[in-house]
Amino acid sequence: MTVRAELQRLVTRPTEAGLVRCSTQTSARSVGAVLYAAMGTAVVLRLSLIAAAILATGSTSWIWAPDTASYVRPAYALLQGGFQSAGKPELVRTPGYPLFLAVGIAMHHLAIVSLVAQIILSGLAVWLVYAIALELFESRSVANWAAIAYAIEPLSIVFSVQLLTETLFSCFILGAVFFLVRYLKHGSAGALAASTGCAAFSVYVRPVSYYFFAVLGISALVAHWRSIRRAAQALLIIGLIWVTIIAPWQIRNHRVSGYTGFSAIKAINLYFYSAAAVQASEEHKSYLAVQQARGYPDVESYLAAHPEQRAWSDAQRYEFMERDAERTIRQALLLYTKIHMRGIVGSLIHPGAAEYTRLFGQQPSGLISDVVNGGIVPALGPVEHGSPVVFVWTLVLGAMLALYYATAMIGIAVAPHTRTTLAIGLVVLYLISIAGGAGAMARFRHPVMPFVCIFSAAGIEAAWNLLDSNRKRWRVPQS
Repeated sequence: MTVRAELQRLVTRPTEAGLVRCSTQTSARSVGAVLYAAMGTAVVLRLSLIAAAILATGSTSWIWAPDTASYVRPAYALLQGGFQSAGKPELVRTPGYPLFLAVGIAMHHLAIVSLVAQIILSGLAVWLVYAIALELFESRSVANWAAIAYAIEPLSIVFSVQLLTETLFSCFILGAVFFLVRYLKHGSAGALAASTGCAAFSVYVRPVSYYFFAVLGISALVAHWRSIRRAAQALLIIGLIWVTIIAPWQIRNHRVSGYTGFSAIKAINLYFYSAAAVQASEEHKSYLAVQQARGYPDVESYLAAHPEQRAWSDAQRYEFMERDAERTIRQALLLYTKIHMRGIVGSLIHPGAAEYTRLFGQQPSGLISDVVNGGIVPALGPVEHGSPVVFVWTLVLGAMLALYYATAMIGIAVAPHTRTTLAIGLVVLYLISIAGGAGAMARFRHPVMPFVCIFSAAGIEAAWNLLDSNRKRWRVPQS
C-alpha cells in the first residue's frame, strides 16, 4: 500500500477512527456540539481581541485602518441617495462594503454595528468552512477540525475587528465555493446559480474576484466534459447571472464619468504598484521614491507630477494610468512575473505580526517596500526594526502558520481525486494568484486561509489516527 493510500485510509475509515460518513441530507442538516463550540470560540476570541486592544491603547482608533475612510465616505453618500467622494462619482471603491457600513451609520453606531456584524459573519464563515470540509471529505471529524482551525486562525481574527472588507469578502467566496461543491456533487442548477451569485456579489466588495467566473466555468466544463449539452447549460447559467449582476455597475461608471471599467482600483494598482515596482527594479531606485515620482499617494501629488492632466476628467486619468502601466509591464514581462511571484511568496509566508502590533499601538515598517527593495527574507526581519514585541508576535504567528501549512500538505496528499477537489484547487490557485505583486502583504492571504484550514483539518485527522494506530499497536497488554 502506498503512503498516500495509507493516509487516505486513516482519514476516511469510518469504524476504526470513529468517523461518521454522512449522507447529503445529514451533512446539510446536522450541526454538532463541536461546531457550535468552534463558532462560539470564534466570537469569544474576536471580542477578547477588541477588549485587549482597548485596554492596551485606551482608544478604538485602531478600528480604522488606512483604507477605512475610503469606504466610509461613499457609505455616507449612499444614505443621501448617491455614491460619491469629494463631490465626484466614486470610481475606485465599489458599493459592496460601503453598503455594509451604511447600516451602522444609519443606526448612528458605525463601529459597534459593523464590528458586531463582522463577528457574526466570522461565525458564519466557520460554519461554511465546516460545511465545505464535510462535503469534500465526508467526515464529521475532519469537518470539526476545520471549524476549529478557522475559528482560531490569526488573520481571520484580526481583520474581523477592523473596518475592512476582508471578512465580508471571504464569506461571499466561501458561499460561492459551498454552493459550487453542492452543484458538483449533486448537479443542482440552483446551487450553481447561487454559487455564481455569491461570487459576483463578492466583486462588489473587492473587485479582485472580477474574473472568478473563469473558475466556475472551468469547474463546470470538467464536471460535464462528456456532455456538451449540460456543459453549455452550466456556462449559460454562469454567464447570464454574472453579466446581470456585474454589468449594471460598469454601465453606471460609464454613464456618470465615461469610465468603462468596473473599478478604477485596477488602474491605481497597476500604475502605482506593479509598474512602479518594474521601473524601480529597472532603474535601481527605491520603490517608494518611484511611487512618489509617479504622483503617489493622493490626487494633488499626482497632478503635481502630471500637470498636463489637470484639465482631464477622472476617467481620462485612470485610463492613462492603465495604458501606461500595461505598456511598462509588457516591455518587462519577465521582470514583472518575477516581482509578482515574489509578492505571492511574501504574502503566503509573512506571519502578519504587523496587523496585530498595530492594534496595540506599534507600527513596524511595511512589508511592501521591504519585499520590493530587499526581497522576502529581509522583509521577515522584524528584529532589524528594534522591536522585541514584533519579534515575539512574528515568532508565535510564524509557528502557527508553519503548522497550518505542514498539516495542509498532508491534507492535500490525502484529499480524494474528485472534481470537487479540483474545483477547490482552482479556487485556491485563483486566490493565490491575486495575492501577488508589489503591493502584496499578509492581508492578501486572508481569503486563502479558510481552504488551508480545510486541508489542514484532513492532515490533522490523518496524523492523529496514525498516532492512535501506533499507540494501539504497541500497547502492552495488562496481565
